[in-house]
Amino acid sequence: MRGVASRYRVLGLDLSVSASGWCFLAGSHVEGIGTIKPLAEDDGMLSRQIEIASEIESIIIRYRPDYIYVEDVYYARNPKTYKTLVALQSLVVAGARRRRSRVVLKAPSSWRRLVGIAGKSDVKDRVSNGDLKFKVKFKPTMDALEAALIALAGQYELSGAKDE
Repeated sequence: MRGVASRYRVLGLDLSVSASGWCFLAGSHVEGIGTIKPLAEDDGMLSRQIEIASEIESIIIRYRPDYIYVEDVYYARNPKTYKTLVALQSLVVAGARRRRSRVVLKAPSSWRRLVGIAGKSDVKDRVSNGDLKFKVKFKPTMDALEAALIALAGQYELSGAKDE
């Protein structure tokens, strides 16, 4: 298991319009982690996207990350889902840019390769047996755990590790 030598502050994001996971790492220390579930379910998709993007911008203001690693949107079977996720990603990236944060979009296969997992079924094992040190107590959701691994992939990449 490789250690995290990165001195960077990295925010990892696993975006979804139903529940977006986020995790803030300072080196290998998890200083914040959670899941954003929009309240505006009945107000339409745009309201949900704006609510999620606003919450993420608040997280950016609070933690001031050096880098924000976001799981990139890949074309889904459902064009409506793809369009919705691209719109959400665009709102989040715009908010990050307003806060002068550097954003890196990582394909799912790329960040998973960096942290040594094949798919969703490996996420919980990798988090519990990995390089992360939790400073906060939380009730994990799959979205938050994936965000933690996306942030860890960012730390690996920034410390010079290559996709293996």
